[in-house]
Amino acid sequence: MTENLTCRGFFCLSDESYLPGDELQATLEVPAPCWNGRRRDGFFVQCQVEVVRLKGRQSGIGCRIKDYTVIADPQAELKYF
Repeated sequence: MTENLTCRGFFCLSDESYLPGDELQATLEVPAPCWNGRRRDGFFVQCQVEVVRLKGRQSGIGCRIKDYTVIADPQAELKYF
């Protein structure tokens, strides 16, 4: 579950354990009731992230977004890493 999404990064809850400096691939689903004037359910952001902060042993991680691609069409095929 992702919390506190900004243009620079996000905080999320995870059952996996990571260390600061770990690089990950993430696909975020962002709710968007309107995109370019048309009603949408949302869009996806595929991104390369770096773990920069841990909260608890396996509860939360802060990630910095290093690079990303916006997928505006939810029907588009996503690449899962």
